[in-house]
Amino acid sequence: MITNYKIAKNISFRSLFGLDYRLLQGDNYRDPRTPDGAGVIGRSSVQSDWRTRFITTQTLNWNKTFNGVHNVSALAGVEYLSETREGISGAGIGFPTFQFRTIQSAATPESITGFWTGYRRASAFSSVNYDYKKKYLVTVTARYDGSSRFGTESRRTVVTSSYSNQVLFLVVIVYRRKSRCSSVSCPKTSDGFWCSCRLDGSKLESRETDTCTRDSFSCFR
Repeated sequence: MITNYKIAKNISFRSLFGLDYRLLQGDNYRDPRTPDGAGVIGRSSVQSDWRTRFITTQTLNWNKTFNGVHNVSALAGVEYLSETREGISGAGIGFPTFQFRTIQSAATPESITGFWTGYRRASAFSSVNYDYKKKYLVTVTARYDGSSRFGTESRRTVVTSSYSNQVLFLVVIVYRRKSRCSSVSCPKTSDGFWCSCRLDGSKLESRETDTCTRDSFSCFR
């Protein structure tokens, strides 16, 4: 389930909740009248496997344009994830007749086993983006994780590209050179135009717009 809220002109909140629950069940019966079951007078087994995964992500987004050329956006959020798995199985042999097929009718319990496993993870993350005239782009990101899978001495740590205990600042700088389209294809759709810009015979970019002309369409390479 995803919900978006518009808090202010430049601020929005996004909330996500997800739940995945699965129950897997199986059974097997070997009839005592068959070669596989004759030696033990029939064998029956059952298995059940429960799997549950819950995740929630809450993010706050902000964006603003200054003087028409400086575009700044920021994102901050938290995430929680929990996964559990539990299973049980059993088997028995020796049945009075072939009509009895469930393990409670078995004369001898052959095996019984069960297991449980699971983990939890909580995270906080943030990202800041800046671009100038859509030509220069700078991105800074950071993330902090805490997990039950970590050792007891380091349940919470800053996740970096080298997995060291230092804050990760990922900076990306991109320069995009603006070029004029040599040709524009604008097939009309129900919502407007789906425009494709071509430069030197190669398709560069497509987008949906209300109008589409060679002069108004922006292409980058």
